[in-house]
Amino acid sequence: MSWSPAGLDAWRGRTVIVTGGNSGIGLRAAQALRGHRAGVGLACRGVARARAGADGRGVR
Repeated sequence: MSWSPAGLDAWRGRTVIVTGGNSGIGLRAAQALRGHRAGVGLACRGVARARAGADGRGVR
């Protein structure tokens, strides 16, 4: 089984909710999806954490 970032182009124009997107793997996934023109929203345990993760990264 293999994975390629080229498959992320399928997300272009779609909206994605990433849980735990304020740090770690969730943040990297959100950034990768945003880089491939997906709309990205973060679902985090606190508003402050979500804002910190989204700040300056093109996610909301």
